[in-house]
Amino acid sequence: MTDNGYVNPQEECQMKENLEKDPTVTPQTLEAIKASEVTEETQIQCPVSGLKDTPIEAETIGSQSLDAENKSASTCEIDEGNSPETEQEKEESQNDSISKQGYSHNTEGLCERPVDQNISISLKEKESPTPLQEKSSAVLTEDNEKSTIPQKPNADEKVPDAVGTQNSVTAKEELENQVMVRKRFIQGHTIGFLAVLIFVVAFISSFSSQAQQVPKNPALEAFLDQFSQLKDKFPGQSSYLWQRGRKFLQKHLNASSPVEPATIIFTAAQEGKETLKCLSHHIADAYTFFQNVSAIKIDGAHRTSQDSDTVKLLVDIELSTGFEVGRKAAVVHRFESLPAGSTLIFYKYCDHENAAFKDVALVLTVLLEEETLEKSVGPRETEEKVRDLLWARFTNSDTPSSFNHMDSDKLSGLWSRISHLVLPVQPVEKIEEKGCFL
Repeated sequence: MTDNGYVNPQEECQMKENLEKDPTVTPQTLEAIKASEVTEETQIQCPVSGLKDTPIEAETIGSQSLDAENKSASTCEIDEGNSPETEQEKEESQNDSISKQGYSHNTEGLCERPVDQNISISLKEKESPTPLQEKSSAVLTEDNEKSTIPQKPNADEKVPDAVGTQNSVTAKEELENQVMVRKRFIQGHTIGFLAVLIFVVAFISSFSSQAQQVPKNPALEAFLDQFSQLKDKFPGQSSYLWQRGRKFLQKHLNASSPVEPATIIFTAAQEGKETLKCLSHHIADAYTFFQNVSAIKIDGAHRTSQDSDTVKLLVDIELSTGFEVGRKAAVVHRFESLPAGSTLIFYKYCDHENAAFKDVALVLTVLLEEETLEKSVGPRETEEKVRDLLWARFTNSDTPSSFNHMDSDKLSGLWSRISHLVLPVQPVEKIEEKGCFL
């Protein structure tokens, strides 16, 4: 480019080729440049009267602005007005500019642009770039800056990937949080369960240790030991006798504060007379074995013919004296043989609530009138046999003493106090033949 602002056509074509080959120049920029050049070509071609139709190469620097195009059009209109002065001035100005430039009008076929010789471009317009040229230059400068500045990756295109990655990370963190919450939940419940388990184990251990520390009942242990040995000495007895007898007496011995004495009735037929007497004494002695004292023994058969009031007083003295000195059991053999009135003394010793001695055992025996007692007879039937016998003996109207001292109502009250447990006894042949070895 020369100092006067004109551009060599050959250089302009070379510039266009360079722009087309430049990879940094976008196709939109090239199309904008070409459009501006076409606009310039169409507007600067205007016929000038009095000039030769010689094509003139017009130098273009970039693309003309709309203001330049308007000015050229107005110039052409003035020329068409056949103003002699204006035509002469423009002709001289055009000749001077062509002579100064000295450029060849032939560009060897490159970038040929037919321009009318009548077109004259003012030096002022060429020296001052038009807005269109400024726009083109700004576009070229922006393209060059874009080519020199490294292009940054489009953030909008990677937003989905980033969002997806972020969502994935968020989901992973949420899953990890859920796993941690579950672990803490399980750990908390496990710790709570272990604490409860430890507490329960400690409580059970403490309870067991306390139970072990409780002193054992020596009287009960001694009774159970002696009672278990009686099974061998008295074979052939019903299991009901051993089970119910042991349980009844054991409960009474195990009670810290008994409310009433333990009263048992053993009964047998005539063939089991000696066995009945021997077994009742052994059970009473087992009950008092720990005290190392023998049980109180009263035989009703020896007092049958005595006065009822006298027998009643004697029985009262024997029982109260023996229990007061620490003897814990009494055997009243042949209870059915006592005078009927004398038996009323047992209201005092066998009462449910107001018994004189509550921590003692009373063992009564009743010998039935029948010769044998079948083993198949149950406890209920055995109890009825004993009851019928006592009612026959104590309420007989033929005996004035019995009538005067005992009646059915009194006997019913007595029976309710002594009939807690009635057990049958089967004869043991060896004892019946040789007697009881106490």
